[in-house]
Amino acid sequence: MKVGIIGNHGSGKTTIFKALTGIEEEHRESISVGIIEIPDERLNRLHSLYPEKEKVPSRVDIIDVGIFEPKNETVRNVDAYLLTIGAFYGEEPAGIWKEFKADMIISDQDLVEKRLKRIKKEHRKENEREETLLNKVLTFLEEEVLLINSSLPKDKIIRGYNFFSFKPVFAVINISEDQDEENFAQYIEEIEVPSLVFKGKLEADFQEIPKEERKEYMDLYGIRESATQRLIKSIYSEMGLITFFTIGEKEVRGWRLKKDSSALEAAGSIHSDMREGFIKAEVVSVEELLDAGGGKKVREKGLIRLVGKDYKVNDGDVLKIRFA
Repeated sequence: MKVGIIGNHGSGKTTIFKALTGIEEEHRESISVGIIEIPDERLNRLHSLYPEKEKVPSRVDIIDVGIFEPKNETVRNVDAYLLTIGAFYGEEPAGIWKEFKADMIISDQDLVEKRLKRIKKEHRKENEREETLLNKVLTFLEEEVLLINSSLPKDKIIRGYNFFSFKPVFAVINISEDQDEENFAQYIEEIEVPSLVFKGKLEADFQEIPKEERKEYMDLYGIRESATQRLIKSIYSEMGLITFFTIGEKEVRGWRLKKDSSALEAAGSIHSDMREGFIKAEVVSVEELLDAGGGKKVREKGLIRLVGKDYKVNDGDVLKIRFA
């Protein structure tokens, strides 16, 4: 998953990038992407049963893409946006959000109108369904409805356009160390997307402290969870994501998956060969595996279930895919 940081000049995008990834500004000429490893205590416990294997957490890529520029392919090709609002120097949060929303809608509308004009000019029967869908898209956009909030089907044709307003947006209200987060609660209610208030510079400074000492400093400032932890929780909650695990020959790994996804879709997220050659999946909950003390004991207790491709994967499932 790729999350693009968007914001006006001076809003603190680079500071938020460092607060989330720990990457210093002066080292970013050759690094445009920062990696957030998803913290999961279940994976840590699972790895303790197999210490000889590598531990590989699920991850989110954070990209500082700059200002919203529709022609920038990096802006278009991220999976979600993190809108940075620099409240520390006076940006008005609700107003910035409205501007960004308008930019997305206008850009999507322009794309649809150009395509519809071309379809009408070509007048081909095979384009009739696409034309019908795009007219529905245009109706929502003209009513200033974000496509992600519309009743449009997740159709292959619509997905192919990679519309800006069909992507999740999260907002960060970036404030200074001496500002009070509670004073910005009203703005969170005014913004239509999940919003967080970060003391960006302070959070960035925490990244310079060794991990084992970081909590002590956070406690001094009354910060219970880091910016990274809060953002990941928001992303997983709003996008309906879960984590499943695999135990391979060389690694114990966490995988991100949409809630209510099938075993076949989980197999595909691991490797396309597993999806294409899917036969069955062995499944056990991570808690059952941990309580039993490992895979051998789980088998002895008969806790492993053999499931088909339509099985709905649960958060915390440990899967082993059988494939041809």
